[in-house]
Amino acid sequence: MMVSQEPSTQAEDAQDQGQLQDHHGRFRYRKRYMVALLVYLALLITPWALTCVLMFRPINMPSYLNLAGDYDDADFDNVELWYRGIDIANRIAATAAVPVVSSLLAHGVVVYTQRRDPHQTLSLRQMMPLADRGWMDFSALLDATSHIGPSSSTPFLWGAAALILLAAVQPLVQSALVHPETIRVISHQDYVRYYYDTESNRNAIVGVDPHPNYIAAYPQESVIQSAMQKMIAVRMSDFQPNMWVTNGRTREHWRREHTLDPGSESEPYVPYFASALPGGTSTGVFRYHAAGISTRVTCQLEENFPRTCPGGRPFEIDYRGEERSGEAFRARICGEGRVDTSPWSRSRNKESIAEQLWIEFRGQDMRRHTNYTMRCNADSTRGWFELGNVWNDYNYGDMLDEWPDEEEIIRNYHDRGSSEYEFGYPRREEPDVTAEVAFKPSNPPTPGPLITAVLAMFGNSSFLHSAQAATSDETRISTLEALCAQKSTPFYNFVWRWSTAHCPSDGRIHPNELNDLVANFFLGMGDPFTTSKALEAASYLANEALLREATTLGSPREINSAPGRTVIKPRQSSTAIVVISVLVGVEAMGLLLLGIFIYSKPTWTATLDTRSMLSLGLTFDQETYDISKASGLVGVMEGKSDDGQMTQGWALPLSSHPSFTPIRVGLGRVGAITRGDGGKYWRTGSVKNDEQTNE
Repeated sequence: MMVSQEPSTQAEDAQDQGQLQDHHGRFRYRKRYMVALLVYLALLITPWALTCVLMFRPINMPSYLNLAGDYDDADFDNVELWYRGIDIANRIAATAAVPVVSSLLAHGVVVYTQRRDPHQTLSLRQMMPLADRGWMDFSALLDATSHIGPSSSTPFLWGAAALILLAAVQPLVQSALVHPETIRVISHQDYVRYYYDTESNRNAIVGVDPHPNYIAAYPQESVIQSAMQKMIAVRMSDFQPNMWVTNGRTREHWRREHTLDPGSESEPYVPYFASALPGGTSTGVFRYHAAGISTRVTCQLEENFPRTCPGGRPFEIDYRGEERSGEAFRARICGEGRVDTSPWSRSRNKESIAEQLWIEFRGQDMRRHTNYTMRCNADSTRGWFELGNVWNDYNYGDMLDEWPDEEEIIRNYHDRGSSEYEFGYPRREEPDVTAEVAFKPSNPPTPGPLITAVLAMFGNSSFLHSAQAATSDETRISTLEALCAQKSTPFYNFVWRWSTAHCPSDGRIHPNELNDLVANFFLGMGDPFTTSKALEAASYLANEALLREATTLGSPREINSAPGRTVIKPRQSSTAIVVISVLVGVEAMGLLLLGIFIYSKPTWTATLDTRSMLSLGLTFDQETYDISKASGLVGVMEGKSDDGQMTQGWALPLSSHPSFTPIRVGLGRVGAITRGDGGKYWRTGSVKNDEQTNE
């Protein structure tokens, strides 16, 4: 039974139906969605691509590491501007991601719910979550998984949910994996003044490095004197400024860093070497090489002393004496090789040599003395190593097996000539310098580290030579007084404290007490470990003296350091590049497919908003239409609908467009909307209402 409405209510309903039945428009390809898609894709892809570039190099420069200093601070200011601009673009993209993608999906729903072919099916129950943007509603997604009643699940709904999830997660993952880092780079202001005429200059000279030809030819006299003076004065705990301790030492060696403390025999060996530059010197953003010489000595007891000392001109000592007690002793030393020849060449390639030393002590009274014969082997290496800098994380490198060629030096390093008037590059082999005035035949070059150390300890300027030269009682007494007053025995404050045991304290001196001092010195060398560490320390002092003295002649190379300037860039991360590139790529591919789908057909409306849905609701007769079985597809009203109801074709000139004939659209209509409908006008409304309107 139908209930009659009040006149006022009927009038209002008629007015509402008139407004709805006049809902009309035009089939169009809506450009604003394509513009939004392209702008968002640009914000999604471009900043990430630029971020990947900035991880490895600036946008407008080939590399952050420009050793030639071709760029100034203004160029690197642009790098930071790029970084800040990319960060702003990323923030905009992250903010706009979900709204823009959801808007594109909402327009895609219009295409998805339009009939595109006769066999297409979509229920009204499936259409409603799409119209309500169910991809952003967890309850709608949960309802789509329900197995109770007709399902509201569609491929578009789940694809849209996945795309929204990607758009929301990608910025979060990027912010979690990509972090900024501050690096130091080289600009004009870091270079020495004679390379670039700059008002600001940040570099400083941190040392000089000798050329290999001067190391090979430097006269031994001043080297021996310098080494001997240090051997006399050095203490075990003294800081050695030119000592370089091998990286990776164990914790127990930290307390002895840069000292000659030998430690105990049970501790692992920690290599060290000498250089003309202070230990740990770094060069900031510059890359320089410096010379270094290392020596390791090992000693062991032997049965017999060599009958003849091998070598063209070996170092030999044969000291015979009688102690105050009347007991005779004999001390012999044999340093194999030549004392007048340098083992080093004029090349900067790494070179290694081996030296051998023999020591023997024989006494008559076996109850007081321990006779021994000892052989000591020294392995020395001379080469050039890269100083610590920004590019190697301030860890100096190993000695190079081969000096780089000039092309590599120019491309990767800052090693240059000796001064502003010498712009050449350090060569692999330098010319001979023995013809210079400073190098006289009467002063031969410095021999190997061990022999140089032995010459300083036992040579012509040593305590042993003075004792051997004292032949009378008077000279023995005066020599002993001088040695004790000056404390001029090697390592007086280091290892062999017993060497001063016979210095007189009451002013009464026996001539043979000088021999007692010598005998006790050699007696203290009977322990192989102690002797090896003492000779190793002496060799280090000899190496240091040679390298430092070699910088006083010729034109040693200046070593410069500069802090550089800081630049903020994204930190390199393979994980970030792979993960984020995949996320961005999948999202971009999904958006492109969505864009292609959107523009595959013209649409009758921009989105399925409330007005559009109400207009579609008037396209069927509410008195006879079964809503539970209703189709959710929008088609052209011609022939028979896919829910079995008969419809009639309909056309009526629009009052505002009398020259155009609109196409009637409605829910469940079998007519497909095609590309050919683009530009045509459409109109919604039920047949009954149309008949009333025509009347």
